[in-house]
Amino acid sequence: MAAEAAESTREAPVQPPDGDDRPGRVARWAVADPIRAVAVVLMVAQLAWRAQIASRGFLAIDDFALAAHAHESRLGPDYLFGLFNNHLMPGGLLLTWLITKWGSPTGRTCC
Repeated sequence: MAAEAAESTREAPVQPPDGDDRPGRVARWAVADPIRAVAVVLMVAQLAWRAQIASRGFLAIDDFALAAHAHESRLGPDYLFGLFNNHLMPGGLLLTWLITKWGSPTGRTCC
């Protein structure tokens, strides 16, 4: 009888409104694979940080070197197919040359 009285005084655990008390899919994945979860968090944080920095301007790291090289060069196969930082990028070099020599759509020129 004492056991019945003790059971009757216990309250039922509070359930979430939808009745599902399991953790979400992302939480289950993070618990099952914490190393990848930390890696994803670090990648997202780095992406957000770079986006915030890039939002303050439009030139970054090697853009200054690309613009200076375009300013000093003539447009031709030697310029377009030359390696920059061990990368073959004729389209990017052409675009950089055009923007540097002719200006941007806003009317400002570089260098």
